[in-house]
Amino acid sequence: MRSAIFCKRGILCSKGDGGAGSEKPSLNNVSNSEADKLAKQNGYKDAHDLKEAYVGKSDMSKFNIKVDSKTGQIYLEGLQNGAQIPTGLYK
Repeated sequence: MRSAIFCKRGILCSKGDGGAGSEKPSLNNVSNSEADKLAKQNGYKDAHDLKEAYVGKSDMSKFNIKVDSKTGQIYLEGLQNGAQIPTGLYK
């Protein structure tokens, strides 16, 4: 069963199997320098700026930037709860 977590700005963050017919993303870690590069390519000042836009300043340290190896989409993944936030941004 899918459980939902709502993040800043009403963005639905997923945790769990994603439901029938949907594939769970295959997320890969990126280095800090790669995260900064990806953020800049998508119009942000740096990785911190990107994370702040999605989860807020007080929670940005609780998320890592990851990339789906199948689609190239950039995700934020919660360190404690595993919540996955699709950003709609791509590598």
